[in-house]
Amino acid sequence: MILFRLVFYFFLIGSFCRLASSQVSIYLESKTNENELEVAAQAVRLSVFNQLDQVSNVKTYEGDIHLPDEILNMDKVELLSVRRQTGLDGLIKVEIKNHQTNSDLLLLTLSLVDFSAGQIVCNQNFEDRFGINLLAKIEDRVSKFLPVLIHYYDAKLSIISEPSSAEIWLNDQKIGQTPSRSLTVPANHPHQLEIKRKGYVTHRRVIKIQSGQHLLVDIDLIDQITDQLLQKQRYLDSMNFSLGSQLHLHSRNRSISKVLPATSFRYLSKFGTWQFGFDLSSTNWEGKQNIDTVLGPSTGNSNFTFQMNRFVFLSQYNLIEWINQFDLYLGLQLGITTSRFDYQTTPIIDRRLTEVGTSNPVAGVEVGSRIYFGHHLKMQLFTGAEFSGTVPYYQKQANYWGDSTYQKQTISLNRLYFGLAGTYSLWPKRKKQN
Repeated sequence: MILFRLVFYFFLIGSFCRLASSQVSIYLESKTNENELEVAAQAVRLSVFNQLDQVSNVKTYEGDIHLPDEILNMDKVELLSVRRQTGLDGLIKVEIKNHQTNSDLLLLTLSLVDFSAGQIVCNQNFEDRFGINLLAKIEDRVSKFLPVLIHYYDAKLSIISEPSSAEIWLNDQKIGQTPSRSLTVPANHPHQLEIKRKGYVTHRRVIKIQSGQHLLVDIDLIDQITDQLLQKQRYLDSMNFSLGSQLHLHSRNRSISKVLPATSFRYLSKFGTWQFGFDLSSTNWEGKQNIDTVLGPSTGNSNFTFQMNRFVFLSQYNLIEWINQFDLYLGLQLGITTSRFDYQTTPIIDRRLTEVGTSNPVAGVEVGSRIYFGHHLKMQLFTGAEFSGTVPYYQKQANYWGDSTYQKQTISLNRLYFGLAGTYSLWPKRKKQN
């Protein structure tokens, strides 16, 4: 995206350079063949300049360019040719003479030529006394002529966004999508600009571009999760439900032959950089014991299973938080572990040995990370250590003529573990504040 923006800026620099030199160029010709009318000609010239000065990107030329006398008789092709040869956009020509029949009146001829369009906009005679009324008529026609020329230098708008493919709305009308290199918009008027994309907060602003200017809008859209987190309000940010698996590493004895991965369910409520919740997990161990026997072979096997269920409260703090991208957290946990040994063959003499179960407190520490995949999904990787003491069980020693002998043993529940979980997040809607 950075490379794309650099390339986009490169193209826009060329556009800005062209616009910087794209002033509306007008040639003003004001003349009279009679000396006593020089004052009137100068007054008309100043009236025209008053109108031209109201537009910032109009450049006026006088006397430096010699245009053909037959311009007013040219057709469109010839007028466009003048535009290519001289670079002029328009011509304002004023010629003043004394009225032939009434010495109190002036005869003023106003010619307005649009070279860019190849047309003569106005070629009109005015007969009036010299004064405010005559000058007002000239100013009115010139002021209406300028927007015709400035139209060729309308305001330009370029928009890029991260992410791209966002909708561009101007004054409640969709006009395209990002990136947009050059959009023509009416100049010198305020416009309501909106950049919309599903899952992101709509960006709104009011823009006003002067005629001939090019405005670049570069926007980083904020997704809805980021918007909620940036509000820094002290109530629930999100509810997170996780389902995953944990691999336990125990200092188990020789009787335990296999430890199956634990299935884990977690719920966490997020409050800013803190998360609080609980974890439910369950795992099974499989054990096999060699025993002495009288009947059959001299030795035999006795199988049993060990099930451990765990319920702990979780407290996590984000050490690193790249909003809606990545979290690195440190967590503490406190709860209870219940364990149960279940023998495959029920002892005959001691009924207590049918099932042996116990409960232990558990405390631990955990370090993990969360990787975000959009608005609702994330993946969690974690590792930790738990301390839960030991539990007793009875190891079968021998089986003689149906009688079994057992010896009490203990096994440690302290463990290291590694886990992987998928998380689904719900984001409650914020109440709008008045």
